[in-house]
Amino acid sequence: MVMPATAHPSLAKGCHILAMEARRIAADEKTFRAIPEKMESAVDDNTVAIVACFGDPANGAVDPIPELAEIAVKKGIHMHVDAAWGGFIMPFLKDLGYLDIPDWNFRVKGVSSITVDPHKMLLCPMPAGGIWYRNESIRKRAGFTLGNYSTHTLVGSRSGASIVCLWALLKTTGYEGYLRNAEKVMQITNELVGQVCTIPGMEKEVEPQMNLVAFRTDVDPVLLSEQMAKRGWQGMSALKDPPTFRCIVLPHMEMRIPQFIADLKEVKTSLPKL
Repeated sequence: MVMPATAHPSLAKGCHILAMEARRIAADEKTFRAIPEKMESAVDDNTVAIVACFGDPANGAVDPIPELAEIAVKKGIHMHVDAAWGGFIMPFLKDLGYLDIPDWNFRVKGVSSITVDPHKMLLCPMPAGGIWYRNESIRKRAGFTLGNYSTHTLVGSRSGASIVCLWALLKTTGYEGYLRNAEKVMQITNELVGQVCTIPGMEKEVEPQMNLVAFRTDVDPVLLSEQMAKRGWQGMSALKDPPTFRCIVLPHMEMRIPQFIADLKEVKTSLPKL
């Protein structure tokens, strides 16, 4: 399976379970998007699938999905879009006028499957994951069958509570509600980015396309994340290469940005520079 280096570790885990090679290809150093030419050159006669990220989990970057899908069509292989983060926020942002968002779903010829997580921007309680297939024949091949028993997941039986919660949220929030939510979180995101970038030694990794943003920092991002967590701030993580501090922005952050910035400044000042 050929995937950008920014792809979620679960894809590599899936390859390990299936005794497949996870061929991770370096993304663009500035935009963190997959490079179609490099991805195509990594495809060989043993490649069964190519992966694209619609909001990668490290910094929210969006891969050039239409271009990668063309490769899948040309090579006759499966194309999977990991839209776990972007799938339930980007469509609303596009409707709000964020026109730099590319086509990414089954409108794009070559896209075979898509993962989207309701427990992210549909605000459903965890665990609630979703996977869509282009057609029934692909879905049928995704399961496991032994005699009269079959399952379409690795974990087996699960509670139906998340499905009920999701149904209730869709009914009560509705399209207009999620549209307002998307607009709100992007306003908060842009305000947060502006404030963080005033702190010496911190700068945005890429221009935010969604409510998941990453910042370069001149202190250890792991220590920074850990110290912020001790002050009660969740939804953050860190990468060491490059040294990056990641933030997930949700609606309740609206009134808490001043405190977040104050804590971030204080914690960062207490840490030695790299």
